[in-house]
Amino acid sequence: MNTPSTPSLTFMLALTIGFALGLLFAYVVNHFLSRDTRNEGEPEASKPIAFPMASCPRGKAVQLLNPGGVWTQGKWDGVDNQWQGWYPLPPVQDSKPRL
Repeated sequence: MNTPSTPSLTFMLALTIGFALGLLFAYVVNHFLSRDTRNEGEPEASKPIAFPMASCPRGKAVQLLNPGGVWTQGKWDGVDNQWQGWYPLPPVQDSKPRL
């Protein structure tokens, strides 16, 4: 007589654990790869907006936006056309306390 075999309890347990671990891995990867890179509580308006390169001051230290979307500190000579935009550096605070 040909009866269908039932999967063993060990196999079913391993399948269930493997499925649960797969779901956990997918959740962790999705959470860390797709989350926003801003700090918690940081307002959306504090993200720098790139100004056009035509308005960038030449020879002055600024933040330069490269084609990959990474901000770099440097000076623009007016000739290099790899930069996508610029943003002024934040002001330097005095190290001496005011009385």
